[in-house]
Amino acid sequence: MTRIDLQQFCSKDATRFYIMKPWSRGPFTYATNGHICVRVDAVGGDEERSEAPNADVVLSRHPDPHFAPLRVKLPDTPRKTCEICSGTGIWFDHPTKGIHETCKNCDGEKTLEIMQSVLIGGVPFASKCINQIAALPGAEFPVNPLPVEKDYRKQLPTPFRFTGGIGALMPMRSEGDVHLGDLGGYRVTM
Repeated sequence: MTRIDLQQFCSKDATRFYIMKPWSRGPFTYATNGHICVRVDAVGGDEERSEAPNADVVLSRHPDPHFAPLRVKLPDTPRKTCEICSGTGIWFDHPTKGIHETCKNCDGEKTLEIMQSVLIGGVPFASKCINQIAALPGAEFPVNPLPVEKDYRKQLPTPFRFTGGIGALMPMRSEGDVHLGDLGGYRVTM
C-alpha cells in the first residue's frame, strides 16, 4: 500500500515552522496545518521532532462515531484580487535601487481565497478541507459530526478516516463568506 502525500496537510506558514513538515512520534507519523490533522503508520526515515505538537491529544478524544463514505466534489474555493497589491503580487518595487518586495498579504499570488463553507450535520466546515479529505483513498466522515460548542475554544475537531490512517478536521466558527448549504446536496457516486 502506498502512503498518502503528507506534505499536503502541513502548514505553509513559516511562523508555524514546527508543523511545516510531517513528524513521527512512536509508531505513527503526523501532519497538520492547524485545520486538518492526519495520522498514518510510521515508516523508516520519518523524522521525530520533539517540538512538534502531540497530535494524539486531538485524535484520541472522540467517541467511536458511525462513518459513511465521503464521496463529494464541492465547487473550487473562489478567489478575489488582493487589495494590498491590486493583483500585481508586488508590495514594493523600486527597480533603480534594486529593491523588490513580494506582497506579504497574498505571498505574491495576486489573489486571495474567499472563505467558502458547507454544512455537515448543522456544523460549518471549510469546503476546501472537505474536498481535500474526500480525495483521500476510502475517505469516510461521521454521519453526525460533533455539535458546535458556543465557546469555540472548547470545540473538538471532527474525526475522519481513510485507507491507511485517521484524521481530524476543525469546524469553522461560522459560515464562510460564500456558503454552499448542506453537504447532502453535493453527494456524488463513485
